[in-house]
Amino acid sequence: MKDIKINKKLSGDLAPLFAEEDQLPIEVSTDEVRIKNLHVSGNILKNFVEVGTTERHIIGCGYYTNSTGKKYVPLIGYNQEQGSTTSLNEWVAFVAPYDGYLEFAILRSEANIGETVVGLHVSETGTENPNSTAQALVTRTHVADDTPYMYHFTGYNNSFNQGDILAISVDPTNAPYDTNITIVFVFEGVSNRGVYR
Repeated sequence: MKDIKINKKLSGDLAPLFAEEDQLPIEVSTDEVRIKNLHVSGNILKNFVEVGTTERHIIGCGYYTNSTGKKYVPLIGYNQEQGSTTSLNEWVAFVAPYDGYLEFAILRSEANIGETVVGLHVSETGTENPNSTAQALVTRTHVADDTPYMYHFTGYNNSFNQGDILAISVDPTNAPYDTNITIVFVFEGVSNRGVYR
């Protein structure tokens, strides 16, 4: 067995480790470890969540409306949409458990709803309701009823932070009647838990 010792600092606070006369490919400080030519086998964990991994959160919901205009989707499992986030936001909004982004939504309705806009609404900690102005909007034209249309949010301002309150709106040209939507959020590993008290 060889004794391991720390040599003088090379850069900043980092200093190389030695096993007797052989320098190891590891440099350490009180808050950092750097390994030269690092090769990892298996998973690297941070706070029991894999670093660099993502998790998809899929929400499927439906509602009925015989009118046009922007409606907020009932994300929490109820079946009634709302025309505003300022009243009964507990039916149409949820708190982001991690940093992430809206990847896409799939919308299908009983009617041909024509040009339709799906929006992501976000407000930061300290604000009760999701912003009524969408942070990201995607527009598609539905030309057939009972047909799924995908709304890709990649490339738009589709991200949010842990602790933000989120809502999704649908604004069709024609009344959709029976409507189903599947929403796919992507959460990114564990971020700073400081927003939680």
